[in-house]
Amino acid sequence: MALLLNHVWLYVHLTRRSVAIWVGTWFRWYACLVMPLCKYACCKHGPSHRYRRCGFAHRLSELRIPARAKPYVWRDLSHVCGGPAGIDWFVGQAYSPSQWERLLLYLDSEVIASMPSWAKRLAWYMDLGDLDDYVCDADFGWAAEVQEYLDIGVTYERDRVPPSFPFDLAEDRRMSGMSLHDRMCQRMTTGKCAYRRFRARVSWRDAELFAISSKSPLCRYDPSCSMTVSI
Repeated sequence: MALLLNHVWLYVHLTRRSVAIWVGTWFRWYACLVMPLCKYACCKHGPSHRYRRCGFAHRLSELRIPARAKPYVWRDLSHVCGGPAGIDWFVGQAYSPSQWERLLLYLDSEVIASMPSWAKRLAWYMDLGDLDDYVCDADFGWAAEVQEYLDIGVTYERDRVPPSFPFDLAEDRRMSGMSLHDRMCQRMTTGKCAYRRFRARVSWRDAELFAISSKSPLCRYDPSCSMTVSI
């Protein structure tokens, strides 16, 4: 009986190993064929890497999304030896630790104002930079991109039905762990009022500083006023 169980375990182990090898080989072939035509992942060596045959993106603006990408292409396995990189263009997918590691190299090397919409969306979602960096960006083109690349229609209504995405959803750094869809709905509804209050308060603060420097009567505003809506 023990010998039989040992043979069964060995068979299952070898079968799983064969499947893993086959899947890994398929992913590598897919990456070799698709990556030169569509750079959907950033180079792990950083923006300064200039190897001539490197098929990865070295600037955030070089990144693209493969047409009709299969669900497995969204899964990053670069932390596994020889595993393929997942799609870095952020539309709400969860990142692997190695994916975050390489993306931070590029987010830290570029100014938020010059980033493409998907990267600015990621920086906003992860609370990088200042609120004023994202005031005039609406939904960062997210609804249009999701419709174009994933054929999914999203709305920001209160009675919305969460769509089904072909990837695991990311969770932000806040205590609530909100998805991009939840944060975007908040931004496009109650967040609009908060942004207007933020902009108004900044304008009044600037006016007061100007008044102080010019020795004119001070502008009056309530410094204790704060935003109660999360944006």
